[in-house]
Parts: sequence; C-alpha cells; structure tokens
Amino acid sequence: MKSSFVPESIALITCLFFSLLAVNQSFVSKELVHEVEVLQSLETYVPQYQNEVVSTNLTSTLHYDKYAQLQQKVEMLMALIQSNVSIKQELQEYLVQSSQYVQLVSMLKTSKRTIVRSNFIGNGQATEIQLKLTKTFLNFLVESNPQVLSQLSDLKDKINQIPESSADWYLVEQHLSFIVDNVVKATQLKRNVTDLKINEKLSSSFREQTSLLNRSELQFLYFSFSAFAALIGLLIIVLVRQKKQIIIESEKHQHAANVKAQFLANMSHEIRTPMTGIIGLTELCLATNLTHTQKDYLEKLHFSAQSLLTIINDILDFSKIESGKLTIEQVSFCHDSLIANIDALLSQGDSKKQVELIFDISPSLPANLKGDPVRISQVLINLLSNALKFTEQGHVILRVRHQQKGDKTWFCYQVIDTGIGLSEEQMSRLFQRFSQADTSTTRKYGGTGLGLSISKLLVELMGGTISVESRISKGSTFSVELPLIIQSADEVEKPSSDFGGKRVLCVEDNETTGSIIKDMLASWNLHVTVVTSLAEAMTIVNEQAFEIAMVDYQLGKETCIPLLNYLSKLEACPSKVIVFSAFDTVFLQKQLHDVPLDLDFIAKPITRRRLYKLISTKLQSEVDNKAKLPCRNNSNIRVLLVEDNKINQTIASTILKGFGYYFEIAENGQQAIDIISNNSFDIILMDIQMPILDGIEATKILRNSYSKEALPIIALTANVTEAEVEKYLAIGMNAHLSKPYVKEQMQEVIGSQITLIEQHRESKLP
Repeated sequence: MKSSFVPESIALITCLFFSLLAVNQSFVSKELVHEVEVLQSLETYVPQYQNEVVSTNLTSTLHYDKYAQLQQKVEMLMALIQSNVSIKQELQEYLVQSSQYVQLVSMLKTSKRTIVRSNFIGNGQATEIQLKLTKTFLNFLVESNPQVLSQLSDLKDKINQIPESSADWYLVEQHLSFIVDNVVKATQLKRNVTDLKINEKLSSSFREQTSLLNRSELQFLYFSFSAFAALIGLLIIVLVRQKKQIIIESEKHQHAANVKAQFLANMSHEIRTPMTGIIGLTELCLATNLTHTQKDYLEKLHFSAQSLLTIINDILDFSKIESGKLTIEQVSFCHDSLIANIDALLSQGDSKKQVELIFDISPSLPANLKGDPVRISQVLINLLSNALKFTEQGHVILRVRHQQKGDKTWFCYQVIDTGIGLSEEQMSRLFQRFSQADTSTTRKYGGTGLGLSISKLLVELMGGTISVESRISKGSTFSVELPLIIQSADEVEKPSSDFGGKRVLCVEDNETTGSIIKDMLASWNLHVTVVTSLAEAMTIVNEQAFEIAMVDYQLGKETCIPLLNYLSKLEACPSKVIVFSAFDTVFLQKQLHDVPLDLDFIAKPITRRRLYKLISTKLQSEVDNKAKLPCRNNSNIRVLLVEDNKINQTIASTILKGFGYYFEIAENGQQAIDIISNNSFDIILMDIQMPILDGIEATKILRNSYSKEALPIIALTANVTEAEVEKYLAIGMNAHLSKPYVKEQMQEVIGSQITLIEQHRESKLP
C-alpha cells in the first residue's frame, strides 16, 4: 500500500493500551471500595464487641446472646477482607484472645455461683465460711490482687478443716481451687485483649485503604483520559486523512468536470460551425425568388436544422446542470417582452395543424419583474412545443396568473392542451432523464427525452415547482410555479383616454379565445360583444354600432370575407377593422386584397402588447428601438468582420449587406489588427477560433489602444457555455453572438452597440 497508516496504528494501540489499564484500574477500585466498606463496618461492630468482652467479668452479666451475635458479625466481615492480610491476622488473634477470656471468665463465674449456693448442712462453721466467701467473691474478678488471693487461700484452708462427712465439701473445694488457680490467668487474658488496640489498627487500616482508593480512582481517571485523548487523536488523524482524500477526489472531479466542459465546448464549436452554414445559407436562400417546391424543401430543411440545434442546446444545458456550471440570473425584465419573444419563436411552427395557440395573460399581471427571463422562456417554450407537438386538433393555452404567498409573489404558468394525454405510469417517469412517454420503436413523436428533465431542473434551480395533470385522449395541463420579484407596481398598460365608451365587436368561433380577447379589451375600459358565427355578426351590426371590429379569418369552414364585404356596405361601418389569424400577414393580405376596407392584421396567438399597440392611437405612433434600426443611415456604420470560415463569411456579409452596413473582411486576428491600424471602424465582429492569431489575443491587443466605448467588439463563436462567454466579456469584448445566428439577432446586437457608440460620441462633443 502506498499510503501509510502508521499514525492511525500508533493512536489505536495507545487507545487500546490505556483502555485496558483503565478497565483493570476500575476492577482494582471496585475491590478497594469493597474493602473500605468492610473496614468501615468493622469500625462500627468491633468496639461494640469489645465492650461485650470487657463486661463479661461483671457479676450481673449472665447471658451472652449479644456477644455471640457481634462475634458472628465480626467473623463474617473479617472473612470478606481480601487484600489487607495484616489486619485480618490482627482481628483473628483478637477474636481468639477475647474468646478465651470470655470462656475462662464464664467458668470462673460458674464456680463462684456454685460455691455461693452450696449448703453445708448442720455445720455452723461451714455457713460462716460461705458468708465470708460470698463477701470476698463480690469483686475478686474485677482485679485479682494479693489481698484477695490471700483471703481465698485462708478460706480454702478453713474449708479443708470441715469434716468430709459434709455433702458439698468436695465440690466447693474443687471450685475454689479452680478460682484460685485461674483468676490470675483471666486477668492476664483481659490485659492481652486490651493491649491489642484493635480499634486503632482498624482506623489506621481504613485510612490506608481510603488513600489507596483515592489514588486508584485518580489513576482510573488518568488512564481513561489518556485513552479518550488517544481516541480523539485517532479521529483527528482519520478526519484529516479523509479531508485530504476528499480534496484529492474533489480535484479529480473538478479536473474531470473541466475536461468534460472543454470537450463540450469543443464539440459545441465543431457542431455549431457547420450548423451556422446550414441555417444561414438556408435563410439566405429563402429570401430569394423560389418555386413553391423549392421553398417547401428549404423550409423543411430550416426546421430540421433548428430541431437539431435544439437537441444540441438540450445536451449542453443538461451537461452544465449536472456539472453545476449553470447559474440562475436575477435581472430585471419586462414580462410582456418575454411573452412576445415566446410568441415570435412559436409562430414559426407547423401551420398545417388545426391547433390554435392561445395566450391567456392576467390583465393585473405586473409588467416589470426580476428573475431569469432566458430560463423562464426556455421552460415555457419547451412545454408549449411539446403541447403543440402532441396535439393534433383543438387548442394549446398558455395561462399566466400570480398570487401572494407570504412574503413572495408566485407566478403560475399553465400550459393546457387538448392532445393525446398521459397515463399514470407515463406521468410517473415523465421528468426522468432520457425518458419519454412513448419508448417503443414505432413511436410517432421524436425527441431526446431531455426537455422535460431540463425544465424540471431549471424550475427547481429557480426555486419553483413543476407538476402535470393529464388524462388519456383528454389532454394535459403542465403547471409551473416560480417566485419572482416585482420591480414596480405598474400594470401592463394604462387605458388610453380614447378608449372610454368605445364598443368592440369580436367575431371568434373558439369560445376560449373569444373569452380571453374580451377580458383583454374589457381591462382597457372597452365595451365588448362576442359572437361566434357570421350570421350572428351580420345580425348584431344591424342592431348596434361598433367603433372597432375584430374578426377571426377562419370561422369554422368559412372565412370572414363575406362579413367584411357586408361591413363595408354599412353606413355605421366600424372605423377600425382588425383581422386576426394563425396565417401569416402576407397570406391574409393576398386573400383580402379585394375587400374594400382599410384592414389591420394581427397574428395568433394574440398578446396584450401587440393588441394594445394596434388599437391604441397613441401607441400606433410609437416605434420601438428594434423597429428604428433599419431607419438609421447604416451606410455610415463601418463594420470589420473577422472570420476565417468562408461559408460563415458569406452568411455574415450577406446579412450586413442587407442592413446597408459598410464592411470589410479579415480572415484572422493579425490581419484584423493590420487593417484597423490603417482604417477606422465602428464595430468589430470577432470570431474566436482562428489561425495565426485568435480572437481572444486579438481583442487583448486592441484593448490596449481602444476602449469598449470607442470600438465595440462582438464575439462570434460556437462556444456558448457560460464560462466561455464570461471569459470573452472579461477580456474586453462588449457582447456575444452565438452561432448559428439569424439576421434579427445580428441586427439587435449591432443596434445595441451602435446606440453605445452614439452615446459615446455625444459625450465627446463640446
């Protein structure tokens, strides 16, 4: 093994060693506790036993029950002593001496009682001796002294003079002789018992054992603490090693993630470069004179290329989410613009289906919000695209509402369709990665199975939730709830003063669409009447006068042409007639060319913003920044296109020429620097990956001489990862245009930089 575990081994052995010592010391302490408790009990019972022993010689002490109980208790406690052998021997000797003393004193007292109670029948001399003996015996056992012994000897001589014919003389003589012979021995035994000083020895032993117990407990604490310290050390070593391992693994993971990110960036570039040519050249071809068949083929080619680009974007997004590289922005945006962008993107879909796309946006929805509009659009476009794909007839509704929950404002986006629907089993795996509702090889609908998974991940990253309700053959409802910040309390539009009292006729055979249009118009103080057929419309215009008429081009199997012709003949013809349809404006203008009315057109789905602009006199006079760009004298704007790919040069130069810009082409960064040194340009479109000198190094060199305001540089690259874009902006590029791009995107990004140039030049004026 390359890694050494010596520190862990040492710490573990140390921990085990001190743990064993602590366990052993705990047993020692337990024994010492037991010993101390025994000695403490002996200190209580031995003095009581000693008092019983000493009081044995008293004449009044006749029973020895208490003495026997105490002796048994002391002997039991003595047997429990294990380690203190010396005190055990002392106690043993004390018990032997005291037992001998008690036995001898008991025998002496028995002899005394026998002598005192003897009857010397018929002999007056014997009675006198008995009285003297009784008097002498009163205190002879308290302390034997020569005087008492002399008296006992005289009495013995007198007893010997009594005739042997007496019945008790022999017994008295024997007891008296026993007393005289053993009283000194009893006194000595008593002295021996007293001299042993067993109480002092017990106290001393108790103190010693208590001291040992205290030392043992301190040693136990020391060993325990040492074992605990070793264990903590082991844990620290393990944690340090684990942290080091985590850092190593993290570095490996980061390295793998960087390699993966670089691989994705390279793959993105390699795929997007030819895609730029395919989509760009297709759009250029579509702008030329084509036969119907050629246009049909090119439109299908363009749609297929866009579908492929969507798949590529899904894979890149999924990889960025997995690697944690995708971040959610918090920027200010206009909700109307978000809906308008979604409308513009979805309006290029399949127009052959009999599916109506309806936007049901709450009139009270705040206009200015803070969040990530790009990711919100991505989620909604994915859901709406799926709904349109899986719906053959009927409608798809985008419904937007908002409500306050606590301190947050939640926006609820619902995508409702009348499509094929989903089963419970399909819904259970709908948001799983690479999973699709229909996984059979004969499935009708395509897709990677990443779209809904990415949508769910994006919604969760934005702090929201996504859910689905569906029934087979009845359609589905996808609901997305997101917490967004309201930037201001302003509503979408303020009703024009010209709106008050105006009456509007809406002719729409789809009740849902008619209801939504009515709510929009009513929120602007317009009086709305909705009818669903040509017959109803022709009847009501004869009964009421309307200032505005809104007519759907396709009403069931009929068109609105008969109604428009009828309106043109009325005296009270509406001053403004608006035709709305899912067909494009060019088609409508061609079909309604002969109608004798001044018509306005609006495409479905109808958004509040477009409808408001159309019917509001005030807003009709306003032109947004995007529409103003072509009106600018673009020939004064000098653009340097730095691009090495010939196909991309063709696409970009054609778009620039169509906008009227003056431009030159450089094939690498070095050539661009050489051209700029001799010529002045307003904007540079800079490719990143080029031979000789790439776009990054070229930008660094140019920024030494030109500021971002003086010479805007726009990155043209197929690397669309967020890290790459941030790197381009960090080195001094002004903006980023990802490949493949369309002319509208190029127009918008160049227009924003032209505005920056004009502001910079105005600031230089005196």
